[in-house]
Amino acid sequence: MLPLLCQLFGIITTTDNNMHFYGKVSERHPYIILGIGVLSFASAYVLYLALTALRITVPFYLDSPSTLGFFGFWYWLFDIWVWRTRFGQFLLNHACDNFAGEYSGEIESTFDSSTPIQCSLTVRQTYCKISVILKSGKSQSKSISACIAEGFGSTQLHYVYQNYPFSYADKDMHSHSGTAMLEFKGSLDKIYMEYYTGRDRTSHGHGTLTRVMKQ
Repeated sequence: MLPLLCQLFGIITTTDNNMHFYGKVSERHPYIILGIGVLSFASAYVLYLALTALRITVPFYLDSPSTLGFFGFWYWLFDIWVWRTRFGQFLLNHACDNFAGEYSGEIESTFDSSTPIQCSLTVRQTYCKISVILKSGKSQSKSISACIAEGFGSTQLHYVYQNYPFSYADKDMHSHSGTAMLEFKGSLDKIYMEYYTGRDRTSHGHGTLTRVMKQ
């Protein structure tokens, strides 16, 4: 029932195994936890008053942990939906932007500088977890760690990735690790990207991508 209600109200609940925790700077995070705690206590108290008015008695093992149950519910709801709303962004002081969506564009690489590489980038994000997947014609890379940084008039998403060539890729293409930086200036719908690969390929590149679908 709960997943169905979430779909009806447009709440994204689907996560996948590629998602991982990421670092973000929000001075208001402790207050978010405190606020959810107060809301959970108030919810448990309202439930107690309602049950008392209805003369319903519940076992102690259901009544006692009700505050923790409400805390888990409210934190889950904040994690998957509330944080990305205007109200949630106000609470966070816009310290955790919503990058989720599909992006499309091209990158230029020193590995093959003859022609730009068409690529797509998918970002899945909740308040606690994120994943960045970049697909090109011959390989796919997945993020394994990430953090958000602010500075120089832009918001940046830095991440470490692992790249996996497709079966039909060139023989000299091997699985490798690397780092990437996605820079958002003024708008979250356009990305300037830079990346650096590990010593197996020792290449780097840059490109521009535009968000074609927001999640």
